[in-house]
Amino acid sequence: MKLLQFTIEPKNPWVLSRLCGDLNENLRLIEKHLAVKVGHRGNQFNIVGPKTAIVEAQKFIEDIYQKIHKNPTIEINDKEFNVALHTIISNQKNKEKFIAEFQLQIGERIITPRTINQERYLKRIQDNDINFGIDPAGTGKTYLAIACAVQRIG
Repeated sequence: MKLLQFTIEPKNPWVLSRLCGDLNENLRLIEKHLAVKVGHRGNQFNIVGPKTAIVEAQKFIEDIYQKIHKNPTIEINDKEFNVALHTIISNQKNKEKFIAEFQLQIGERIITPRTINQERYLKRIQDNDINFGIDPAGTGKTYLAIACAVQRIG
């Protein structure tokens, strides 16, 4: 996981408030759809996640900021925000495949996560004693958990 820090310099704090949304709901949507963690203190933003995802998240935040800055009366509702996020995700999938930064090695076999969420799951298993994996069937939860257990034993 990588950390990216950047600053937005709004002339009006109201613009920053609209960007983040009520109770930071816009930032939570970005976290959900791009599999990153977004934090901010004032106009200083921190994004933690896989390299490609944090770059996309920064670009998205800056694009939304520019839209609000240029037209302060613009209404960015949940639907528009979700559509813009889904556009980024589909473009990201078309541009490049996911490149894992984390792998498991069991003997001679190397197990590589196929998605960002699988990589996050593996890292959390490595970092924590107890984890809960909630995802649809067939996403690799059991396989990856057992692989981590075998690696730890062997």
